[in-house]
Amino acid sequence: MILASSALVTAVIFPYLDVGGPRNALVRFFARILESPLNVFFLHVLIIAVLQATGIALALGQTSILIYFVLSLLIYGTSKNHEVAAVIGLTIILLKPQLGVMFVGALLMMGATHWARCVTRVRTIVQG
Repeated sequence: MILASSALVTAVIFPYLDVGGPRNALVRFFARILESPLNVFFLHVLIIAVLQATGIALALGQTSILIYFVLSLLIYGTSKNHEVAAVIGLTIILLKPQLGVMFVGALLMMGATHWARCVTRVRTIVQG
């Protein structure tokens, strides 16, 4: 799940990475690292893998890794206008209602009818 989350986050943020302005040696080094989506993916995996909280969450069986994956899926779906990913993300995030209601409200406040359809589909899935 960590690898899938990293792939989704990389797909969302890579188009927005731009290291402009004056270039000293450190900025040039990081600019070379951020040139490739594969490098950004592995950097994200490395950062997530070395965090102490990730190891503890995996050892205790907490759902925070699942929630991170679902939030990555939801962010990917909303930023790329990928309706299926957004509906799956919203459906799973509603397993934790304190988070799900917040994201449903945020998508409805965006005002787009596209996301209102997504929320309606999620409601249909959840109600059975």
